Amino acid sequence: MNPEYIIPKDRVLPQAQDYEFLRQEGMKYIEKLGNKLWTDYNAHDPGITTLEVLAYVITELGYRSGFTVADLLTGKNGTIQNGSFFPADQIMVNAPLTETDYRKLLIDIEGVSNGWLLATKRTLNSQGYYQPNDNEKNIYIDKKDDKLSFSDTNSKGEKNAQLHIRGLNRVFIELDEDPVYGDLNATITEYEFLVENPEKWVQVTIIPPFTDWLDKQAQYVKEFLAVADLNVMVYVSGSNIVTLNITNNTTGNNLLFKVEAYDKNEIADIESYLSNDYKAILELFENKKAKADEIFDRTLIKLQSNRNLTEDFIEVNIVPSVMVSVCAKIELKPQSNPTDVMVAIHKAIYDVLNPGVSFYTLLQLAQQGYPTEDIFVGPRLEHGFLKDEEVIKSQLPTSIHSSDIIAAIMKIDGVQSVNNVLMTAYDTSGNAIAGKTNVSWCMPLPGDVRPTFNRKRSQLQLFQNGIPFLLSEDAQRNIDQQISIYKSFKTAQKLYNPAKDLPVPEGTYYQLGNYYSIQNDFPANYGLGKNKLPESVPQSRKAQVKQLQGYLYFFEQILADLFSQLYNAKELLNTTTLKDSYFTNYLGNTDGFYSEEVLTDELKAAFEATGVSGNAVYETQEQFYNRRNRALDHLIARFGESFNDYVFMMYQMQHENTGLGSMFIDNIELIEDKQNFLEAYPQISSNRAIPKNYTLKWPPNTYVAYSNYWNTFNIGGYAERAARLLGINTWPLQPSDYDNPKTYFILNVGNEAVRFDFVNPETQLPQKKRWANTNIADAANYDYKEENPGEVYAYLQYSGNDILKLDKKFSDSNEAAGFINKLIETLALPYEYFYCLEHILLRPFASMTQEEEPDNPNHLSDLLPVCLGDDCQGESGTDPYSFKASIVLPGWMGRFTNISFRKYAEKIFRQEAPAHVLLKICWVGTEDMTVFKKAYIDWCKSYNGFRIAETKKDYTDPVITKHLKNHRELIKIMGQLNNTYPPGHLYDCHSSEKSSPIILGNSVLGNL
Repeated sequence: MNPEYIIPKDRVLPQAQDYEFLRQEGMKYIEKLGNKLWTDYNAHDPGITTLEVLAYVITELGYRSGFTVADLLTGKNGTIQNGSFFPADQIMVNAPLTETDYRKLLIDIEGVSNGWLLATKRTLNSQGYYQPNDNEKNIYIDKKDDKLSFSDTNSKGEKNAQLHIRGLNRVFIELDEDPVYGDLNATITEYEFLVENPEKWVQVTIIPPFTDWLDKQAQYVKEFLAVADLNVMVYVSGSNIVTLNITNNTTGNNLLFKVEAYDKNEIADIESYLSNDYKAILELFENKKAKADEIFDRTLIKLQSNRNLTEDFIEVNIVPSVMVSVCAKIELKPQSNPTDVMVAIHKAIYDVLNPGVSFYTLLQLAQQGYPTEDIFVGPRLEHGFLKDEEVIKSQLPTSIHSSDIIAAIMKIDGVQSVNNVLMTAYDTSGNAIAGKTNVSWCMPLPGDVRPTFNRKRSQLQLFQNGIPFLLSEDAQRNIDQQISIYKSFKTAQKLYNPAKDLPVPEGTYYQLGNYYSIQNDFPANYGLGKNKLPESVPQSRKAQVKQLQGYLYFFEQILADLFSQLYNAKELLNTTTLKDSYFTNYLGNTDGFYSEEVLTDELKAAFEATGVSGNAVYETQEQFYNRRNRALDHLIARFGESFNDYVFMMYQMQHENTGLGSMFIDNIELIEDKQNFLEAYPQISSNRAIPKNYTLKWPPNTYVAYSNYWNTFNIGGYAERAARLLGINTWPLQPSDYDNPKTYFILNVGNEAVRFDFVNPETQLPQKKRWANTNIADAANYDYKEENPGEVYAYLQYSGNDILKLDKKFSDSNEAAGFINKLIETLALPYEYFYCLEHILLRPFASMTQEEEPDNPNHLSDLLPVCLGDDCQGESGTDPYSFKASIVLPGWMGRFTNISFRKYAEKIFRQEAPAHVLLKICWVGTEDMTVFKKAYIDWCKSYNGFRIAETKKDYTDPVITKHLKNHRELIKIMGQLNNTYPPGHLYDCHSSEKSSPIILGNSVLGNL
């Protein structure tokens, strides 16, 4: 049906742009309000003229308000710069959470063609759930002796149940084909070398003694290339096999390579080559291993920076493969080309066993009808976009069905029927796997291996009219070449520099705030605007004009402010710091406005008056705070977030305030908290389940000095989100200096550096510093002394003894006390911090052996404490590792001493953690924090190198022994942490209830 294009008879305008509508509405109000005094409503009446002029200018305001949002937000530079509007590839993506997300992340890594994350085994337990992956080291639950143990029997000789830690993921990757070294997934390598007499190329297959690159023997290759004392033996060990046996005479390490000849007649050439150039073989495998290691390092870095809270990776390796051969009898249709059909059959079987995954551009997916929210689902990728359905389809299978193979072959043009389909699986050594030979219907697989099509062992017989058709050698070679090319194209071909984001809307910049005085639109006889009265008119006539100008000023100011407010809407919807929420327009700068009597110096001064809240003409300071907060609340609410609980908590703290100086709700800081939260929202939203990356300084094959790790903001998405919701905007990890304490404090409060010097630092300096840390924010501990006339200093005292002296002079005690109160108030925020430590990182690893401590065979210092008694039944008591974390906070500092804030903080920590994560929140004292912080920092320093060595199975690395000591010390300290509570004081029934009540489980009893 062809659409009809018509021009409407009557104009259809928005009411704000419809002059006739506005004029009629104005007339209704005039008739309703002025009917007793106003009898002439004709066009010549001055009141009607004024109405018409105002209606006309309102249409201009309505017209400008109808501009697109892009136009309204475009700045003078012609671009949209706004801290609360984010592009799709920032706000719609998320850190990997599901197995599909992680697989996308792996496939996107340079050098990886496919990847798989196995969160569990593929077998079910007695309750019908998938079993967790095995720990690196077996742990047992010894209920008899109320502990965890490395022994499977208790002190009574009874069997202990095994503890399976959950949250441990296995990762397998498939590497891309290398143009020089071929298939990096396999250690078996195709190689060829040149023989001079007669000159020819000799092709061989080299089978090394190791089956994967993480094998200990694979590390010997580099060792053998670096030493000269080697024993090399080359001998023929079969009709087409030459053996290369190399031994390091110093260490006794041995490597035995089997070299298989393509042509049996070239055995002598191979033996001669290996005897003279055996190092070429070692260099070949060292270079090939280095290529694979480089991809492994990129994978490890990517995984550790995208690890989920309370989860870890126990294995990153090349995916194990199982070779599958297919035997079948295939009847061809008449006139079909057997060679083309055979190529199509091989491709079809390959696709069934290895479904392909392809990268797409943003335009391709949009043209295929994918909605934006589906295109950007999952992690942000560098090489294009992946389809969820393709990624899921290429999952490691748990079975192979012959019906799928038959269905794929039958779709080929030229195939008439498929009969007698049989499948056989082979291990990496080429031996048939028991129970998986000549399977006719369904071949089960463990779900953690990748099936590959073995063309050489397959027997695909072609028939035409019942007569077998045999392919020539040239045809078979042609088929092999086409299949090799097809396989290379089926791997995920990465796109480089693709468009990864939707284009940011572009608008046109307009001077929407410009206002042209309505005086210029009145008839000339009114003497307004540019139509000034001549000097010859009587003074009474001039006075009437000025009187009308004063009357019109009320309307003009409102209109001018509305235009200015529309122009500055882009500022209200931004996260930039503002001084005003009403944007006024002083009419003295407006073209066409003439009224010296109205624009007095007093009025101009009022418009230019500025304070904390900006122009005081329209809004007070409190009104500005209210309006700015509501605007930011609106921007935050677009993402389903709210700061209301935080504000209510701060109000409650204000009424319960004890010992926090003159603390009150600082609206400026509250506004800044909301602005900072909005600006960082893409990161703290998408990474909300990401913990701290303890391997941040992990470049390939190097151990970088850990000093650069401090004073960074690497606390993880979860902790950063919780911190911002608590109004904590500075959280750099800083090293402890309790071992070598300085003789002074320097506190950076705002833009001012405040210095405290210890009094008599030569005695008990560490103890003084610990006491000062706890009590520096308590105004009751300060004393003020006049040392010289007009020079008063503030001292922090303990039992009448001076501990710290503030390096600042005051004129009197009141000034000093006021400064200390303000200092305590500002200290409440900049020095708040916390640590989030995941228990799964403290699990025992395979490298932690029992031989190091023969007197402690069970190594209880390696294991977290548990409660296995009658009151602690269930996994929460028996498993201290799975999905558990500890939050450690300084309970003596600023707001952390307030019970209301503690309850709110605990709510935030638990609310923002994944639902399956159990948190232990510790508000510790200064002594506990001192020892914990030192143990935690030492653990962090060694964990980085330890994790590298553990992942690469380099158990001889000395960093493992060093980390084991720090590991045990941190576990011991964690078991000794105690909660501290603010002191309560008993004065009388009324004052104690209001200022510092005694609450069971929330107070420590102070002085009577």
